[in-house]
Amino acid sequence: MRGRIRQATPALLGLAALLVTASSGAAQGPRRPLGPASSWGSIFIVAYPGVGRFSSPVGPDNSTATQSWNFGSGLGLGLAAAHTIGSAAQLGVEASLAPSVGVEITDSTGVATTSGHARLGDVFATGRIMTGGGGGLGLFLAGGVGAMFFGMPQPASSATDFAFRYGGGLEYQFNPRRAVFLEWGQVGAFHKHHGVSSNRINFSQLRGGLKIGW
Repeated sequence: MRGRIRQATPALLGLAALLVTASSGAAQGPRRPLGPASSWGSIFIVAYPGVGRFSSPVGPDNSTATQSWNFGSGLGLGLAAAHTIGSAAQLGVEASLAPSVGVEITDSTGVATTSGHARLGDVFATGRIMTGGGGGLGLFLAGGVGAMFFGMPQPASSATDFAFRYGGGLEYQFNPRRAVFLEWGQVGAFHKHHGVSSNRINFSQLRGGLKIGW
């Protein structure tokens, strides 16, 4: 008799553990599926394929001399937050910084004065509209207005300019509150200049990152 009890004990203990687990799960009830997010946070990598060359006045009154800033390519990191409006639109803010973008600076005579690494940053108020897709994959259009920062190596000066951007891309939402995206955009910055002549800088950005909703 005692032998049978010893043989049955492990099975009884296992059955008791299963009953406890089942009752605990029943008390908690089934988990509710996550609904669509009302807000999103993003972290992304931003690539500058090449900003290009543009002139920049220097001196106390921006008129004593002119330098040419010739930027190469670089990588940066960005953060964004947005709130969903309706079923397709989002409004938000974003900021990014590329800490080391190659640049060559020449003076007004065309002689190179220095080369080094500049910091490029931006802050934008943004808008975004989803335009279609299916199966979790969608297209979007995006734009923003804000400011662009150029942090130059010595002896050049730094600058913060009014800027705008626009672009579009692809987003894949692999659950209701997680998504990845890839976006191409064009940035225009209104740099300081002599007189009334235009000195707008246009260059491209490529962004890719992760979105988390709540």
